[in-house]
Amino acid sequence: MQESRKDEAFRGVIEALVDYLHRLANGEFPDKITEADIPEDLIPLVRTAALLGFQLEAREARREQVVRGARRETKRLEREIAALKAEIARRPERFELAIPARVRERILVFARTGVDVLLVGGSSDERSSVARMIHRESRRSRGELVSFFAGSPEANDVDKEIFGVERRRGRSRSLGALQRADGGTLFLDELSQLNLNSQARLVRFLKNRDLLPLGATRPVRVNVRLVLGMSEALAAAVQSARVRVDLARCLGDRVIEFVDASTDAEGGPAEASGVGNLAVARAETEVMVIRAALRQCAGNRAAAARLLGISREGFRQKVKRYAIVIEGLMK
Repeated sequence: MQESRKDEAFRGVIEALVDYLHRLANGEFPDKITEADIPEDLIPLVRTAALLGFQLEAREARREQVVRGARRETKRLEREIAALKAEIARRPERFELAIPARVRERILVFARTGVDVLLVGGSSDERSSVARMIHRESRRSRGELVSFFAGSPEANDVDKEIFGVERRRGRSRSLGALQRADGGTLFLDELSQLNLNSQARLVRFLKNRDLLPLGATRPVRVNVRLVLGMSEALAAAVQSARVRVDLARCLGDRVIEFVDASTDAEGGPAEASGVGNLAVARAETEVMVIRAALRQCAGNRAAAARLLGISREGFRQKVKRYAIVIEGLMK
């Protein structure tokens, strides 16, 4: 009878201890069990369990400390990597280093506006380098720079690659280059190798700033700055029917031409040898940019000023200084 009562007491204490530990694990703080509540035979066992519990708590605290330290180090490394990427992006490329300072400044006049630009001549690498420079120095530098080369083998389905595909029966949605570059810049090289139908779609985008993905019934507006490139002269491409007349008309005020490095715009010696030279006089560049902004904004002076990032009064003075006729630039 006495042994039975003792067993019941043991079971009661063990159950109370288990309940106490469960409640602690759940974040509760019940009243402590004192040694007076525990049969003498169980006290060593309870003491051992308590010691193990303290050891487990200390180990868990150390583990949490290590995890927090690893998280802090990960964030520090991520910040360092981001800073290094930004520093690399700011560094001029080899071709940029060879551009004369005064010519580089002319490129920056275009870069710091929002107008679309056509790069004519030079090599594909040189045009790509200047496109990256324009994007990096623009107000869109935080956005994506997406490059698409119309002359590449993967450019067969060019409409899909540039304008995208709307989700329809049996066809999944696919974003085109214009949509992927939303908020940033699209560099589209070898313009003259685009088929004329794709060029017509491009004209629509240049005029309306929207696009119609394949299979879509409603146009999609995107905020993209276009930097286009081609190796041959624009006039020659139009004459040979490789570039649409209406597309050339849209781009007529937005052209930067690469000329032979042996001469500059005035026919004198170049400031750098062995590299393409971008020759546009500063005043001519400014006039070109203003005309391009007005054409892109359908003659709206306030919108053109916003596009160029200058005040309306400053824009009005520039238009007056260069005697730019606005009516002829309205669509």
